Amino acid sequence: MNVDLGTVSEGTANPVPVGTVIYSVEGRWDAHGGHNAGWCKSSQSANDRVQTRVNFTMPGAPVTGFENVYPTNLVGVGVRISIWANRSYYGTPTVPTYIPLTLNANLQNDWVSGGPAYGTGFLLIRVEVIKTATNWQAGPLQFAGGNLNVSAADGASNTSTYTQVNIRGTMSTRSCSVSLGSRDLQVDMGEIRYPAGFSSREAGGYGPTTRFQLSTNCVSSPRTSIQFDPVTAASGYPNILGIPVGRSNTRGIGVQLLDATGTPIPLANPVFLVNPAHDGLNTFIFGARYFLTNDFSMVRPGRANALATYTMIYE
Repeated sequence: MNVDLGTVSEGTANPVPVGTVIYSVEGRWDAHGGHNAGWCKSSQSANDRVQTRVNFTMPGAPVTGFENVYPTNLVGVGVRISIWANRSYYGTPTVPTYIPLTLNANLQNDWVSGGPAYGTGFLLIRVEVIKTATNWQAGPLQFAGGNLNVSAADGASNTSTYTQVNIRGTMSTRSCSVSLGSRDLQVDMGEIRYPAGFSSREAGGYGPTTRFQLSTNCVSSPRTSIQFDPVTAASGYPNILGIPVGRSNTRGIGVQLLDATGTPIPLANPVFLVNPAHDGLNTFIFGARYFLTNDFSMVRPGRANALATYTMIYE
């Protein structure tokens, strides 16, 4: 039986909770992997049947803290399998039951001419892929388990495995990395004369806009936002970057950040950028301008260096 998950993605800003079923498939076993059947007889040459032990097995030990969830090759991703029958069938549960599971099939009680065997024709299966850690490991997913094997119930035969569940797919985290040139960005706003270079002499007046850009490299097309946080906020203006107090620093001036359309950006709040971001390089345009936090009489010339940190948010 083969299960292909395709690509399963998760955003880093709002990850699904641990324990969430992130993929599930359910149906007739034969519909997913073809029909298989097995039986045991008293000898190689005999034309009879003996009581047959049927084992549904899983590899290794369950993930710590989870019931019947088994690890895959990727940290944070586990698999749980349930089986049942759609009718009374050699003691097979008729309601979904987690495996590992062992039962004895009384094939010896059926006519040999009917070819009694324990097969997958009446079996139903549910395969669940489950998040088992806060952050799953991205990469190609591989899992082989859910083996169905038979042996003589009295232990007098070999064990034969005639089908198993194979799971393939790709686990991806929707995220981006900030390009090297955007990590510690300096925006040179030049020298602005006051009051000639401002829109007015009153508080709220602003200077010309200096554009700058931030670039990211993204995978799995995340919804992307950004949050700017001031190292120092201007007094009375929470959305304006403040200029630190200093003998050679300006006074009565702050820095206002703008989006690509020239709209002021609120500080300390996420600002939507794009959904989805392109896989690969994405470039976002912003602006910065000096902003009067006091009127003409309170402004003092000097250095006007403001600092902000920014956080990229991916969903």
